[in-house]
Amino acid sequence: MAVSVRIALLGRLAVTSPSAASNGLPGRRAELVFAYLAAEHHRTVTRDELADALWPDRLPSRDRKSVV
Repeated sequence: MAVSVRIALLGRLAVTSPSAASNGLPGRRAELVFAYLAAEHHRTVTRDELADALWPDRLPSRDRKSVV
């Protein structure tokens, strides 16, 4: 059984389905991770790529463990 889910990535993040709706996630970084993964859903995203997307200038060493 297919479930129809709509993900809005422009503006405020929103996820809606026939049975539920969500207007955002707790924290800006969580929204960025979700948006990036949703936009790249057709392929595997590596941990390093995700870290580069979250911290384009340089990944803080203390946050390396934060990227699961």
